[in-house]
Amino acid sequence: MKETEGRIREILLVIEKERGKERTVRGWWDRECREKKKGVRRVLKEWRKGNEEGMEYRKEIREYKELCEAKKRKENERWERKVEGARNECQVWEIVNGERKKRKGIYNGIEMKEWEEYFK
Repeated sequence: MKETEGRIREILLVIEKERGKERTVRGWWDRECREKKKGVRRVLKEWRKGNEEGMEYRKEIREYKELCEAKKRKENERWERKVEGARNECQVWEIVNGERKKRKGIYNGIEMKEWEEYFK
């Protein structure tokens, strides 16, 4: 029983580590976007409480949208430059598949016999 709990904890730790890696690696959404979104939410809360004016919220959300659009545009341009550098269809698909999210494999460290004993 303790062995199973230990293995489950190990698996959960591995999953958490993988999630952290995935968050920092991909795409245009980065720390700057997250912080700007937090700022927009903060101003919205203040406006709802009555401490801020609606103009401040509208200004913040406009800046946030412009930031996101600029980041998306920059990311798309980067993709286009990569694909233009490809010489044939095979290289294009290598670029595309390299940028796609990959599914994580299933942990196969627990034998079927152990599963059967656990669920008896």
